[in-house]
Amino acid sequence: MKRDFFHGGEILLHDKPVRYRVPAPAVKAGIAYVTEDRKVEGFFETASIARNIYLGLLSKFPRGRMLLSRRETNSVGKSWIQRLKVRAIGDEAKVVELSGGNQQKVVIAKTLVQEPEIIIFDEPTRGVDVGTIAAHPRAKSTGSPTRARRWW
Repeated sequence: MKRDFFHGGEILLHDKPVRYRVPAPAVKAGIAYVTEDRKVEGFFETASIARNIYLGLLSKFPRGRMLLSRRETNSVGKSWIQRLKVRAIGDEAKVVELSGGNQQKVVIAKTLVQEPEIIIFDEPTRGVDVGTIAAHPRAKSTGSPTRARRWW
């Protein structure tokens, strides 16, 4: 069966329906997307956890940023590592060295650092250990199957 990409549902932003056919205007409006395939599209596997999280910030700057601050990278990364309780052997650990659940936390932190209005999760628990999903203290359903889960 072929998916119907243009009629799959409705997104309300500030109580108004919105529809985007390309990502750039959606990102500008404050909509973020967490991919289902984190290993291919979700992070840079040879970069550190902090660098991956910090790179999520770059989408907030429409024209990009010329200089990257190592101090800011480490500060932002450390903050989100602590907030989402990412378990790693050190701050400079590469994302590829993490478990599936901790890799997913990095992808989520990379999204949350953007401070989006709406986050669309595409199979957020794919490839994550079932015990990790059940034990996650911050995964709370909002009560409606059409509403997003809150992870922070």
